Amino acid sequence: MAQKERSEILRFYRERNGNNRYSKELAKHFNTSMNLVAEQGLMGKSTDLQGVSCLFVLYYSLFYTITAEHSYVLSLWDNRRDPDQRPY
Repeated sequence: MAQKERSEILRFYRERNGNNRYSKELAKHFNTSMNLVAEQGLMGKSTDLQGVSCLFVLYYSLFYTITAEHSYVLSLWDNRRDPDQRPY
């Protein structure tokens, strides 16, 4: 789900702006945040769901979970959307 959401977000800005400059910048922010989650997973805010945390990246919420061996990004949510539709 998160990969599809990320691709859709980046494609939206690339098409809207007619170039990929902002999409590249946004992708850097997403990548940096995902690396931080992998290295220091306990840095995000806990959610109502056990084991699911959230890290804020600009206008987005990166929802993730951590196991003993891996960290998984579950969703990349645009916080400007209706919060009642948020998956986590």
